[in-house]
Amino acid sequence: NFYNDKPPAANHVFSLTSGKDEIAAIAIKEEGSISKSELSLVHRDQEVHHTKRSSYGAPRLTQLCILLKRATICNIRDLKIAFLKLTSTCLVALLIGAVYYNFGQDGSKLPSNFSCLFFIVMFHFYAVSLVNILLYPLEVSVIVREHFNNWYALSMYYLAKMLADLPYLILSPLLFVTISYYLTDQPREWDRYSLFLLANVVVTILAQGVGCFFGVASNTQVGLFLMTTCTMPMFLMSGFFIHLDDLSPYVKWLSYISIFRYALEASSYAIFGFGREPLECPEISCPYNDPQKFLTDMGLDASTYWRNISVLCFYIVLTQIAVFVALKRRISKSKER
Repeated sequence: NFYNDKPPAANHVFSLTSGKDEIAAIAIKEEGSISKSELSLVHRDQEVHHTKRSSYGAPRLTQLCILLKRATICNIRDLKIAFLKLTSTCLVALLIGAVYYNFGQDGSKLPSNFSCLFFIVMFHFYAVSLVNILLYPLEVSVIVREHFNNWYALSMYYLAKMLADLPYLILSPLLFVTISYYLTDQPREWDRYSLFLLANVVVTILAQGVGCFFGVASNTQVGLFLMTTCTMPMFLMSGFFIHLDDLSPYVKWLSYISIFRYALEASSYAIFGFGREPLECPEISCPYNDPQKFLTDMGLDASTYWRNISVLCFYIVLTQIAVFVALKRRISKSKER
């Protein structure tokens, strides 16, 4: 037997290492010296004890389920803010429908319809990103306190937060696109509607990540300033205000990192692309009653819908990683204080 072969001092030490470290030290001092091998066993047992104490109280899957449930309950209880968000979404969609009423099938108003698509993309991005910049910093103090208490892994919290916000990020563009799509008389084709909706859902999810990043990386005031400053060049290089072929070579590269360019191209291709037939022309002359000609003149004929969606999805992954790194860094700084 291992314990029977050891001297009383070693037996006493081994029996106490599962407790406090100070007790083990006292035992060694009182009972006399022990061998180096026995002391290494004591230290190894102490290290295992420290590891067990620092581990989380529940498996990661259990953490995820509990955090997801809590985040969902918080979203449900905060019905006032959710109601205001959805109400404002519907009101703006009705306004868009009134301004661009029946523009979708009118060949003489195709450029104006293009403006409608651009506004829808802008609304989804800024409506979601600005709200997250304002609200997300309020949660950081709670996250820091709970993480310091070793309640859960930070990765599980962030994953639960993303999943809990996903229903709103889908419902909001669903309401907006459905209302505006019908009132503006866009083509009554299920495929086009689905592709247009998908493009706006992707933009909304991307906007949530961008807003969270600037909200976590800095305070609210600085975050608002940095977000608008960083997105304005992308906004300008979207291809809506200026033809991309007319850009100077010194700034043209900015168009390739513009999230608004890929969002606008995906939305435009969903409505005007895929071999859409020429539109009816109620006027004497309609330069752009042919959607394919309009896409060519706007420099969008070479783009494809799924390529643009893929780039936007890549940006989503990139921003989510950036948010997690920024959140982890902020918590690390709080530990140092």
